[in-house]
Amino acid sequence: MKRCSPRGQGSSAAALVAGCDTAGFAELADLPTLGRRALRAMRQGVRANVRPLTAVPLGINLPESRPSPVFPFLIEFAVTKVRDFLGPYRLARLIRMGSSCQVWEAIKEGDQQRYALKVLRSEFRGNKEELGYLKNEYAIGSTLNHPRIIKMYEFVTDAETPFLVLELFSELNMKQALREGPDPIAYLVDKCVEYSAEALSYLHTRGYLHCDLKPDNLLVDREGEMKLIDFTIAEKQKKGLSKLFGGRSQVRGTRSYMSPEQIRGKVMDPRSDIYSFGCVLFELVTGRPPYTGDTPNALLNKHLQAPIPSVLVHNSNVSDEFAGLIKRMMAKQPNERPETMWEFLKKFRGMKLFKKAPRVPEVSIFDSHPAARTRPEDMFKT
Repeated sequence: MKRCSPRGQGSSAAALVAGCDTAGFAELADLPTLGRRALRAMRQGVRANVRPLTAVPLGINLPESRPSPVFPFLIEFAVTKVRDFLGPYRLARLIRMGSSCQVWEAIKEGDQQRYALKVLRSEFRGNKEELGYLKNEYAIGSTLNHPRIIKMYEFVTDAETPFLVLELFSELNMKQALREGPDPIAYLVDKCVEYSAEALSYLHTRGYLHCDLKPDNLLVDREGEMKLIDFTIAEKQKKGLSKLFGGRSQVRGTRSYMSPEQIRGKVMDPRSDIYSFGCVLFELVTGRPPYTGDTPNALLNKHLQAPIPSVLVHNSNVSDEFAGLIKRMMAKQPNERPETMWEFLKKFRGMKLFKKAPRVPEVSIFDSHPAARTRPEDMFKT
C-alpha cells in the first residue's frame, strides 16, 4: 500500500503526491541475489535467540558478491528481537516483509492451527500512525464475515510487539500471478472477477469503502478462490450531512489505481472502489496497469485527464462487451460508472468474456511461482 499525505491544500496532482511513502511488500522469493558470506552469517543466527534462516524460500542464486537494495530487510530478519513465540503463536515461517510490517505463518499452541500474523516491525512499535493503521484494519476487518474476505481473529497489543491474527490463505496475490502476463491465469478470470466483486459488494453493503483496491490485495489460489485483504486505510462511507459538510478527505491510496475523486481528496462512495476495480480488471486481462507515468505527478494526472485506454489494444481476445464494461468502470465522472457492485455483477454474469476460450496452461503459475503454496500440507516444504 502507498499512503499519500498532501502537505499543501492545493488540488493539483503535484501537491497531492508530496510526502508520499511506499509500504508495499517485498516478496522474499523475488529478492535479488545475496552474498554468500552475508547469508552464512544470517543462517548462523547472528544472535543466540534468533532461529536460523531456513525459513527463506530456496531457489535464490548466490554469487560471491552483489549488493541488494533490500539487504537491510534481511539483516533485520536475521537479528530481529521477535523470538520464536509471540504470545501463544509459534512463528514458523516469514511469508512477506514490508516497510512497516512483517507477515508470518504461525502455529497456535494448543489447537495447532495455522494462522497468518501481521506483525509491526520493531522500529515502528512506538509509531502512533502505524499502530493506528493496524487498529483501523482490525476494527473494520473483524466485523466482516464473508467467504471472499480474509478473516481477522484478534488484535494483540500486550505482546512484545503489536500484531494481527489473520486467516492463512494462498500466499500468491493477483499481482504475483500476473508476473508472467495474463495468459497463465486467463482461464480463471471469470472466477477471479466474480469472487472479487462479491467481496467488494459485501463490503459496500456493510457501509465501508476499501480505498486501496489493487491486485496486491487480492489473494488467489489454483482453483480461482479469492480473498480480499488489507483494510489498513478502509473507511466508513460518508452519508447525509457528513457527506455534504465533511470537508476534504485525506488523500491515501496506490497511485496506479486511484480514482480521480480520491486523488482530489473529494468525498468518495462505492463508485470510487468501482473505478479502482476497473483498473484491476484492466491489468488482469492485459498484464499491465491502465496508466503509467515517468513521475508520480504524471501518473496521477493521467487518471485525472488522459483518455480511458481500451484493453483490446493489448489483448484482442477480450470480448467487446467485457472491454466496454471495464472502460465504463474507469469513467472519469462517478455518475458514468456502474452505480453499485451489484449492478456490475448482473451485467458481468450475463456476458462472454473472451472471443476464444482460454486454455488451461500445461504448467500452472501456482506450481512455478516459489511463493505459491496453497495447500496446508505444503506450507513447510522448502
